[in-house]
Amino acid sequence: MTTTAVAVAGTYSDPTCPSCGLPGELWTTPTDEHVLLESNDPAAPLRVGAVPGPYRWIIMGHRAHPAPEAADLTAVCHVSHAAVCPRMPLESVPPSLLKRRRLNEARYECARLTSDANE
Repeated sequence: MTTTAVAVAGTYSDPTCPSCGLPGELWTTPTDEHVLLESNDPAAPLRVGAVPGPYRWIIMGHRAHPAPEAADLTAVCHVSHAAVCPRMPLESVPPSLLKRRRLNEARYECARLTSDANE
């Protein structure tokens, strides 16, 4: 398990980040742990060559596999949500993932403001 994964023991019925509340895709790893991955935009999927190895996940079958040394740089991959979570320290985000992190910051702020307005 990489240090960028959000590992959850047992079952996790709500695929949202426990830190920021943003939704993601919950996948089981080969070691039967769970990792929350960022959802890929079908119009602009993440490519292996654009995501640093320690943050890269490949879906094979029904499991998410860490892919630090993926050979095909054009293959579609996922990034762990923990790597771009708006509640994590900004300095821990690799430069190539800053755009995704900023998008999540905007999504988080919008959700927070909407929640505040509904109270």
